[in-house]
Amino acid sequence: MTYLNGDQIKALEAILQNRRSKLLQEMRAYLYREGDHGQRRLAEASGAGDGAAATILAEMDIGFLQHETAELRAIDAALARMATASYGTCASCGNDISLARMRAQPTAHMCLACQQHVERHRTCDSARAGSKME
Repeated sequence: MTYLNGDQIKALEAILQNRRSKLLQEMRAYLYREGDHGQRRLAEASGAGDGAAATILAEMDIGFLQHETAELRAIDAALARMATASYGTCASCGNDISLARMRAQPTAHMCLACQQHVERHRTCDSARAGSKME
């Protein structure tokens, strides 16, 4: 069970819902704005024989949308945890996640110690993979 009280959860839920609304609005605006304009940019780059520029432009658009979609999924997951009363509980160790961390990162699903552990191991794994390639 989480140690967050109802008022704290409601405040964090409002932050998450607000961010979710803004993300959806930004994504819709981006897709609408980039629709014709983006197609023209890609066509011009491709028509000019600059396949690399067209690839970069397409990858930038995809990267932006992937980033926004990932954040949207994290928000939806946090809201789902609120609905099941598991919000504020570390998915790794089961301990409470501090209020300070939840305020700083309302989508957090791990306590700071577990998150740091994961990141340290991810960094070590990346370093090992890089050294094997040399």
